[in-house]
Amino acid sequence: INADQMQISTIHAFAALLLRRFAAASPLPRGFRILDETGQFLLVYSNRNALSLGEIIKGRPQDFYAAVLRTFNLATEELVEPGKLENWCETNLNGCSEKEAGLWSERQVVAEAYRRYCLALQEQSLVDFAFLQRHAVRLLEEHPAIQSELQQQYREILVDEYQDTNAAQEKLIRLLAGDGKHLTVVGDDDQSIYRFRGATVKNILNFPKRYTDTHKVVLTHNFRSREPIVDHSLQVIDHNPAHLPKALQAVRGPGSEVLLVYEHSAADEAQTVAGLIRRLHEAGRIEHYGDVVILLRSVKSYAAAYIAALVGEAIPCQVIGDASLFEQEEVAQIYDLFNFLSTNKAWGDKYLRDPLVGLSEETCRALKATK
Repeated sequence: INADQMQISTIHAFAALLLRRFAAASPLPRGFRILDETGQFLLVYSNRNALSLGEIIKGRPQDFYAAVLRTFNLATEELVEPGKLENWCETNLNGCSEKEAGLWSERQVVAEAYRRYCLALQEQSLVDFAFLQRHAVRLLEEHPAIQSELQQQYREILVDEYQDTNAAQEKLIRLLAGDGKHLTVVGDDDQSIYRFRGATVKNILNFPKRYTDTHKVVLTHNFRSREPIVDHSLQVIDHNPAHLPKALQAVRGPGSEVLLVYEHSAADEAQTVAGLIRRLHEAGRIEHYGDVVILLRSVKSYAAAYIAALVGEAIPCQVIGDASLFEQEEVAQIYDLFNFLSTNKAWGDKYLRDPLVGLSEETCRALKATK
């Protein structure tokens, strides 16, 4: 096996590679630019009036635009045409009750904004991450010769974390894999947690129906956890209506019983857990505080409450994975300030809307005057 001939990449990077490699046939112009999440936000924010979004802002503007972008990306990844989305919203608006009219009216505005957003991308030779996949699908659909060439090139295809693929990604894989006889996917239907990003568990559930003669290997041995943890996890998993039934076995055998903590808030939960750890340490059940690890669904969202509770119980702690350097608030604000000073685009007051690294109102006014 010549490992140098293997190609390993994310699906987004692979889609970008195809669009640049076959630039002459690509639906995108040569020299297109890829928008990251910040760039996508800024494009929408700077065009908020042209998109008619400024009239329906609710709550914090940052949260509102983030929700709008999630809708845009989901529509793109689900291969929904802008016109169909508009018609769907209009149909529901015309048929809904008076109580729901306001909601569907706002959704119709967002649907219209999505169509204008797609046109803005096209006019400015831009592409976001979601459209990278969609354009790659279109490239292969409209050019069978390119599809055939790629199928000949990629003799074997392996897709990891298949349960987290969305509709556009699944279609791209299908166009490359053909009959699927040389396609292998790895995934766990019970770990499909990215629905908000467009991922759909039905891709892995429907795989045997889509590709005939599928050979399925089910891994049922859990080498990480002991029996009580596996058993309790199965009690939760079995309530999932969309999953493949499986009987997991704990290889490590019996262990301590699982203790469930129920509290009304993250702060209350953190206080209870910290107190429990201290008492177990005092009773000798926990020899060193360093033997304890607390796993959080979101370190960025919940770590503060746990740090406060642990410090209150005089328990030393270290936080790992709270945010990358550029995601930390102070660094992000400085990064925003540099962006504000270096650009001449109509991004308005986005960077100066909130207090920026402790700058005075006088300094903010001076910065705005530089635009």
